[in-house]
Amino acid sequence: MKSILATGVLVLAASLAAGRPAPIPPPWAAALHAPGAAERDSWNTAARINVDATWDGTAVVGHMDLVWRNDTGTTLTDLVLATYANQSSYHGAAMEVIAASVEGRQVTPQVIAEGLGVRLSLARPLAPGASVQCTATFRHTLSRDEGYHGLACQKPDGPAVLHGWYPDLALWADGRWQVDPLPSLCDPARSVLAHVTARLRVPDGGPFPVGGTVTAVEDEPGPFRRLTIVSPFTRNLTVVVGGPWVRDEEEVAGIKVRVWATPATADATSLLREATAAAVARCAAAFGPYPFRELDVVVAPLGEGAGGVESTGLYLIDAGACSVATEVERGYVEMIAAHETAHAWWYQIVGNDPLRATWLDESLTNWTTLWLLEQRSDALRRMQEQEIVMMAVNGHTQGPFPALHPDTWKPTEEDYVGQVYGRGAVAYAALRREVGDERWLACLRSWATAQRWHVATPADWQTHLRTTLGGEVADRFWDRWILGQGLTPRHLMEPFRTTPTR
Repeated sequence: MKSILATGVLVLAASLAAGRPAPIPPPWAAALHAPGAAERDSWNTAARINVDATWDGTAVVGHMDLVWRNDTGTTLTDLVLATYANQSSYHGAAMEVIAASVEGRQVTPQVIAEGLGVRLSLARPLAPGASVQCTATFRHTLSRDEGYHGLACQKPDGPAVLHGWYPDLALWADGRWQVDPLPSLCDPARSVLAHVTARLRVPDGGPFPVGGTVTAVEDEPGPFRRLTIVSPFTRNLTVVVGGPWVRDEEEVAGIKVRVWATPATADATSLLREATAAAVARCAAAFGPYPFRELDVVVAPLGEGAGGVESTGLYLIDAGACSVATEVERGYVEMIAAHETAHAWWYQIVGNDPLRATWLDESLTNWTTLWLLEQRSDALRRMQEQEIVMMAVNGHTQGPFPALHPDTWKPTEEDYVGQVYGRGAVAYAALRREVGDERWLACLRSWATAQRWHVATPADWQTHLRTTLGGEVADRFWDRWILGQGLTPRHLMEPFRTTPTR
């Protein structure tokens, strides 16, 4: 484990000294699908994380090493690790940082933000562009109830869903580390991009899904084995321990789409595989290549009304949503598959802060869902159009529409669905209708290319719209649909009065 990390650091140092991007070294290269210029250029900007841990049936106990280059543009006096499992909405999950060090010096972990973060003081200021190494010994206890959308949870009859299972460096924005409480519907993916190597000790048994690529399996004393998992360009690494599994897989353009279903949901495996593979192929052709060699689809009990949850190289779908007995139920499964697959572009490749600018990925993902479904059948297209318009209309109370910009609106549970999933998706349907498919899809592809592996902001998106679609079109769209100026319920009906040109 440590030799892998040391090798990566030496390659990084040598490349910086030579003034050229580092080549992509093993073992991470084995998990990437056709890496290109964006991967080479972004290789050194991601953190390196090494994790050595044991899953003991109730908790993950282990040690994390982090190497990170200060890309904030600010001289820092501390680091903050995100520990969101301590939030009450995780229903009993917890994350404890037991010990820590910075540059080999032991430091006292300081719990902040009511347990949502841990501050590590630096012995000397960290200048922009300088690198730092820290370690943390941790214990992550899983919820036995609901977890957070089924994450960080092991229900009595379900698998253990390890998500956010090691401390991760928090996001830096607006001059501070971001560890604000998560709304009940916000994705808990607020961490830096990292190349992760995890050695995880688990009980013996059959294979189970991981977000990265398993590169080695070693026998351990007793009924245990140790997996080596590599996961480059990671926003979060999910591991689902349990079984038994019913599996189905398909290769599409060199990418293995693998479905992991429970025996009770086995009837949904072929539909999930087919819908996911179709979405991967279409999004890759339109927006740029899918980055990894694998995409795993995992059926798990999510609860709390969550149909699916995205993760790096993997998405979860709720077991309760996997009935395929009727056409409506099959359509719902296809909708979830399309939505969660689209997140591989809008959230994974183009990152954003899901708390401060949740609409940047969710609204665009829900529009992409509609676009994918219209290629499948007119019935699915009509069903999804009706759903997003109903969400938008029902999510609007009396008075003017709020602005979606994070500086002026913090989404609550009551209007989150209506504004982010409904109105936001309708907004992009309206923009598509105005500029046409060719210009709109070209805009999205250039956005995915320009922001590949970055954390984009609303200002970045506004600038990109003005550059690609023209200032007049972009400003009119932004004022009405993003800021809500002059937006009325009537506008929500207009984009789907006629079928868009394919």
